[in-house]
Amino acid sequence: MKKLFTITSLLLLCVAIHAQNFICTDISFYESDLSDRTIQKRKQEALGSKAVLSFFDKSLKITVTDGDGDVESVILDKVNDSEYQAYDRQRSVNKIEIQLSKLFEYIRSFTLKEYKGYELVLEATFKRD
Repeated sequence: MKKLFTITSLLLLCVAIHAQNFICTDISFYESDLSDRTIQKRKQEALGSKAVLSFFDKSLKITVTDGDGDVESVILDKVNDSEYQAYDRQRSVNKIEIQLSKLFEYIRSFTLKEYKGYELVLEATFKRD
């Protein structure tokens, strides 16, 4: 009986570790040309949005679903064990970067940063859902 309980606990822990669902808990906009009203509207849309991380050998796919149900996905390349980035020449954002906050191999949260040129325009923090 003890072995069954131990095995079940370990399996549930593994499932919890591999479930990569996050929620946006903080967001900051650094664009100087945005009005306070626009910033508040964007914060309202972004806070509470859901993100799912899918890991591959040397890439990471982030899928974000906002409060309206709009879905956006981006694939980022691995820089090191806790950092991924992508360059996007199609949109006004030139670089997207994700920094993982880990405890051993368990991802507690991550920070998503968007750059226009060398200027940081957005920083969002996502924590486990």
